[in-house]
Amino acid sequence: MLDDQNIRKRIRAYTEDELSAAELEDWLETESWHDDAMGASMERLANDALRLLAEHTNGDWSDAELADQLGMLGRTYWFAQAFKGVWADAITNVIRHDRRPVATGRSPVAGCA
Repeated sequence: MLDDQNIRKRIRAYTEDELSAAELEDWLETESWHDDAMGASMERLANDALRLLAEHTNGDWSDAELADQLGMLGRTYWFAQAFKGVWADAITNVIRHDRRPVATGRSPVAGCA
């Protein structure tokens, strides 16, 4: 089954000259063509990579530019998928509202806090 990790590993393999552009394109087309279980974000990653590869074939990108674009695509996709929520009680447990050091139980010297 195709997943985002596999796609990003293949993109990385291309950027590190372990895979040719044609091999990456063939792999993406084969793996993504019949995968109905792909989520929308993973499908977007595969389609964006295929678009960049097609533009490279058309002469719009040099090999170095394609490697840069695909590298950015893999990183951008990861950041887009990163969790962005904040739990309401997560902050209240970290921030202390009193100024007494826990170890001594005494108030700090005036002007030092």
